[in-house]
Amino acid sequence: MKTILKFSALFLSIMLYAQEKTYTQKIDSLMMYVDKSQMTTPILYDRVFSFSNLNTSVPSSISYDYFLQSWSDMYRASYQPNFISPEHLQEYARRSLQDNQVQIGVINLKYNYIDFGTDEDPNLVFEDGYFRNVPGKNPFKEAQISLVSPLVSEITSTRVNYVFTSSTIAQDPTLSPIESIELNLGDGVIRNLNLNSQLTVAQSQNFIVNYTSGGNKNISFKLKFADGTSKTFRKSIEVKLEDKLITTNTNNGLYADKEDFTGSRGITQTTPFRGYNESVAKSGALEYRTYYNRISNPGFNGEKFSVKPKLRKPIIILDGYDPGDGRKLDALYKQMNYYINDIKNKSSERNLINELQNKGFDVTLVNFPNGADFIERNAMAVVELLKRENDKLKQNGSSEKIILIGPSMGGLISRYALAYMEKNNIPHNTRLWVSFDSPHHGANIPLSAQANLLFFGAIGGSEQAANKFKENFFSPAARQMLIEQLDGYPNPTYLSSSSGRNNNHPFRKQFLQNLTNNGVSGSNGFPIQTRNIAIANGATTRQKTNSEGQTLLEMAGFGPLRLKAVVLVDNALPAPNNTALNFEGRFTKTVKCRIPLTRMTFTCGINIIDKKVYTNNPNPRGSMDVVQGGTFGTFDIFQQEFEHPLREKGVKDVQWRQNRHNHAFIPTVSSLAFKNPNFDWNADINRNLLCNREIPFDAYFVAKTNEEHVFVSNELVDWLMKEIEGNYQAPNLDLSKIALSTTQKILCLDETAQISINTTDPCRLPSRFTWSTSPNLQIVGNNTDNAVQVKGVQNGLGYVYVNFASGQKISQKIWVGKPQLRIKPEEGSTNYVVQSIESLDTGATLEDQGLTPADVTWRRKDTGAIRTGYTYFANGRGYNWHLDLEVNAKNKCGSTTYATTITPPPPGMCEYTYTVSKVQNDDYTIARIMEPVCPKQSPEDNNLIQSQSTSSETYHITVVNSLGNTVIQKTGKDFSLSNLPTGSYFVKIIKDGQMLVGQTLIKK
Repeated sequence: MKTILKFSALFLSIMLYAQEKTYTQKIDSLMMYVDKSQMTTPILYDRVFSFSNLNTSVPSSISYDYFLQSWSDMYRASYQPNFISPEHLQEYARRSLQDNQVQIGVINLKYNYIDFGTDEDPNLVFEDGYFRNVPGKNPFKEAQISLVSPLVSEITSTRVNYVFTSSTIAQDPTLSPIESIELNLGDGVIRNLNLNSQLTVAQSQNFIVNYTSGGNKNISFKLKFADGTSKTFRKSIEVKLEDKLITTNTNNGLYADKEDFTGSRGITQTTPFRGYNESVAKSGALEYRTYYNRISNPGFNGEKFSVKPKLRKPIIILDGYDPGDGRKLDALYKQMNYYINDIKNKSSERNLINELQNKGFDVTLVNFPNGADFIERNAMAVVELLKRENDKLKQNGSSEKIILIGPSMGGLISRYALAYMEKNNIPHNTRLWVSFDSPHHGANIPLSAQANLLFFGAIGGSEQAANKFKENFFSPAARQMLIEQLDGYPNPTYLSSSSGRNNNHPFRKQFLQNLTNNGVSGSNGFPIQTRNIAIANGATTRQKTNSEGQTLLEMAGFGPLRLKAVVLVDNALPAPNNTALNFEGRFTKTVKCRIPLTRMTFTCGINIIDKKVYTNNPNPRGSMDVVQGGTFGTFDIFQQEFEHPLREKGVKDVQWRQNRHNHAFIPTVSSLAFKNPNFDWNADINRNLLCNREIPFDAYFVAKTNEEHVFVSNELVDWLMKEIEGNYQAPNLDLSKIALSTTQKILCLDETAQISINTTDPCRLPSRFTWSTSPNLQIVGNNTDNAVQVKGVQNGLGYVYVNFASGQKISQKIWVGKPQLRIKPEEGSTNYVVQSIESLDTGATLEDQGLTPADVTWRRKDTGAIRTGYTYFANGRGYNWHLDLEVNAKNKCGSTTYATTITPPPPGMCEYTYTVSKVQNDDYTIARIMEPVCPKQSPEDNNLIQSQSTSSETYHITVVNSLGNTVIQKTGKDFSLSNLPTGSYFVKIIKDGQMLVGQTLIKK
């Protein structure tokens, strides 16, 4: 038994050391001693960690991703595949789509899978580190898979040519062939495709469909087999169209307020650029849409123009990084949404483009069809666009200059384009360049996140993960921008590769050199004929996005018997010159294990792949995963995209044990393009960086906290709009540590105080500043730049302000004169009443007015009794009582007196009220009364109600003495003070959690 427990605890971990082996390679090595002669097909499904779960169930409604993964699983599971690889399948589909052809893929295969048997009767066992046959048992079962799907998820045209070719068909020749396919392609027409016995197209047949609108189209395929059986598969395909714009309407003579320049109307011919790994120089391309202004363009009726609008006052906004061109012009428009006061609701929603149109600007949104191409090549397209727009301005008689805004990678593209034009003496006529959270010193995707995709894709076989890795990390632009890159050049090799680390990838080094050498001499690659301003979504006050070495994402997926099937851990990079666990990934298979030297078998999990990557951080500037900066939700994307495939795999329970959601994406030091970035990127940089020309910008805006990358806040819009309108702004520093101090916080009339700012360093402030006060204060005397003398001239709350050119201000409260209060009745119940005082001015507290509880007295007019404090408690029998009080509040400037009357609130209709009633001597009971008489009852009923006993009710009774000590605490309806000394006592009665009575009793 001791041996069994020890063996079970090992969990059979199989580690990788020298190189990264795929899941299939590891399975093959573990099955080297298995006799495979009993297999009936060349495909063994257990060779892959399937993300399609074909051997359990195949859904009738499938996606393109599911079909692609199924094709990939079958290809990798096959010892001798007779159909093309998933990479070639995708490339074939992509090339066809460029010709507006949608290939249709078909899978009709049989395969083997392993039936491991039971613990008592196993068919295949894992023993001594390998799978081994059980004599007399055949572990291989046979199954069949048939699938059909278009090889796209979405299309961008209403006219679609669906095509069947032999290259996209995977057919087992020994299976009953598919004789025909009945197609419903979403237009309501039933079509039939006849196939020959080899499942090749009998004759070249294309199916052209003309959809009448965009949106989701429900299509279906019915496979009819030679043996008379059939299977039907359904799929939804999205026809994704840009909004159609009206350029001229001959019916009513109206023109749209926007115009598209796409396809041949866009920019297609530019100065060619040859990529770093290319042999031929190629042109860049872009498409754009102009939203015309509603001020200088005449005839706007709220929706359209009666006169064809023209470009007169242009602002151009570029798109950023977009592999696969998934973000079209409509999406770019929506990205410019923001909310008044950043409160997200429909009534406060605004759009920056719309606001600019209303202010007289023509706004052009630019999309790059090759949104992850070389930055220099896309910049050449912007050069051509600037030439074209300047020609339009001349033709339209406009003398306005262009404003160019570059969010994200668009900031690098626009920077390169403007500097290139200046270097080559090409007029760009641009007055303002806005760099919006752009990675001038690089962008960051955590190495652990990169390892995550590489692990699932290259090692685990997930086509979705492999494609995401290629799109995001193989593209030229990604290699140009990413500071930390997992893989070396030109292809990824190991999860622990370090050749692309710390700006060391060849593409990154070449781009930095090109970027710096661009532009006129001494410009460091920045335009010098423009006003240059920067926007950073990151903070400057040492607010890390996470902690060094922290777990950013952790997932555990459980299969049968609660055995882990998948483990995933993504950690942030450690601090500079430290080594720590950065990534952990594990694929586990549930099998039958046999204990050596015994015949005992049990169900266990073996780690087919168990990889831990310990990573050193050689970057002296910090852990790029956690520094202050604009953030990105990589880990939320991972959780969303991995959850469904894992559940399809049969992972019953997917636990996301940690998700930090965001990480540093564009470090603030990068977006502000520090001239000398060789310092800790999480250092305090909350100072005026223009003061000593630390950055190459004329003004800048930074977020108070680390925000989502290219987030448009209401505060940012206010600042940027002023710059766009030509009102130069100072930097908007975080002023939380800049404070004013005063020699006196309470001033009497004509009394003076000195107010000082807590820094004399002008570089800690946004700009020079001015002093001002509220009307009840007056600046007097001899003042300096950093101090001012003020005098109280009118009673009430006052402020002294320091005003900066950015519109920011800091203030110091000062109270002038006597207290100004009001008396507020607190909410009470029955005859228990509390009143309190509060400041008449809600901006000032009682303490701001120079008061303490001892400075406030409450005097009963009937007895002259006095209490002190901010609140006063009173109670009486029933509701027919009142209490007249005089309240006096005194500060150093004098006192103010108020009169108030305390009366209990009226009771609710037909409700009891309660009081403490003396029975005799010092014995008391709880009595309930109804006052006034309930109008819904007759006098006889009211008398009955009032005389009812409380004997059936239970109360919690607490009595405290004048020192605040509890002397009685009981449950019931009666209590006695007979055993207590003479004095004042306060009794509190509670029922059902509600205080019914708070009453003072005097024992004589």
